[in-house]
Amino acid sequence: MLLDTTSNRASAFFSKLSSVFVLLCAIITVQNIVETPSAEQIHPANVHYAKYKPARFYHAFHNKKQNYAQVKFDLDADFSNLWTWNTKHVVVYLVASYPTEKHDLNDVVVWDRILSTPDESHLQVKNALSNLHAHPFNEYSNDFSNLEANYTMHWTVSPKLGFLTWGSGISSLAVPFTKI
Repeated sequence: MLLDTTSNRASAFFSKLSSVFVLLCAIITVQNIVETPSAEQIHPANVHYAKYKPARFYHAFHNKKQNYAQVKFDLDADFSNLWTWNTKHVVVYLVASYPTEKHDLNDVVVWDRILSTPDESHLQVKNALSNLHAHPFNEYSNDFSNLEANYTMHWTVSPKLGFLTWGSGISSLAVPFTKI
């Protein structure tokens, strides 16, 4: 039996190659944990209004009328600091936070965008409306009266290799809900 066959040499080569690959992945993952990116120029969203009205969506709540809110806002944010050589894409989203009698804190995503390249990382959005079909914003108590919400930009960085990282900006001032 030959110990120096081609298959033995190939097996030893690929064994060493896989060990180096695992070590490289571990080093990149540790680097991502140590070097957490942060977005420093995230201004609060300028919310013009948050209005609500009764509406029916036939796909939910068994055809009952619910109060749905729609938010109009401006946004000026620079997410370029979040991009590194290992960034695949960045997901940014606007979250409304408000308390109710039943729950101390309710968080609802009212708008989102996926940034695929560093060129898209400076967002300037004017007079944007939340999409009722993509992000339906309704209160289960069916009463938006006497409620106020703070709006905060959040982001999630998806790396090519490693763990997800996320963060948030500064909250806006409280904006009351008004009935249409």
